[in-house]
Amino acid sequence: MSSIRITIHNSHQPSQFIPWEFDKSRTTVHHLLEKGKEVGVSNACNVFQDNGAELQNIQSLRNGDCVFISDGAIVENENNKVLHICMLGSGAVGKSALTLQFIQGQFIADYDPTIEDAYRKHISVDHNTLLLDVLDTAGQEDFIALRTSWMRSKDGFVLAFSIVDRKSFVDCQQFYDQLCEVYEENVPPFVLVGNKADLDPNAQTQSNNSTNNDSNKKSQNNQSNAKYQREISFEEANETARKWNAIRYIETSAKTGYHVQDMFGGLVREIIGVRYREQQKSRTPPKKPWWESCSIL
Repeated sequence: MSSIRITIHNSHQPSQFIPWEFDKSRTTVHHLLEKGKEVGVSNACNVFQDNGAELQNIQSLRNGDCVFISDGAIVENENNKVLHICMLGSGAVGKSALTLQFIQGQFIADYDPTIEDAYRKHISVDHNTLLLDVLDTAGQEDFIALRTSWMRSKDGFVLAFSIVDRKSFVDCQQFYDQLCEVYEENVPPFVLVGNKADLDPNAQTQSNNSTNNDSNKKSQNNQSNAKYQREISFEEANETARKWNAIRYIETSAKTGYHVQDMFGGLVREIIGVRYREQQKSRTPPKKPWWESCSIL
């Protein structure tokens, strides 16, 4: 059966979206562009995948995927050349592993507590090319005094926990509360991330780029994951993300690369989307006061 269900978003305003179920064998990219009108994109010309790459083949879509419809506009602004992102979360949830998987495409199995590491990577999201500056921070309480300085002057945040460690999920509340203290009512865009999805034997966490179909290795992975148990359901974490007005809740695996690119792509898209709307407002001439528009006869 080739019928799948996806979510179609406005690239410049991701909160505008619709679910759509369709038959892949009878659907083209043009059909997706037509659906753009339903999410507020009147002159749709591009369809992008979650990670920011342009969709070339409808057959590459999978059930549950998100696509983003764009009118082709590029956010041209000197401030968009570098976006500053900060990784937050308790110790040992995989913040460094996620960062290195994103930056270098490698998984580092050994846990070495981080104090503060900075990384940079050029990325392209919806044809917007920019430099991502990622600050990887310590999650241990020993460094709690440094958190405020890490949070300041950032464009966005990744708030991560482990799906097999409830305490790490509960600790996210402290990080969120501190973000609210630093930024008051204008908290920058952030994404809530449940990492270590590969430890859930029921989750499909193979990376999109993975070509490993060795059944023996899959069997070994399931056996090694048997000692872990998911402690936070997707529904619970997703509800928390909605309550905090996070961009989204997404589950990742730093080990397999599952959703790692999508995680950063979604965050960057929201940041540049806000700036795109600001850019559009600045180009719209202000309305004249009523007394200037009146004429005396």
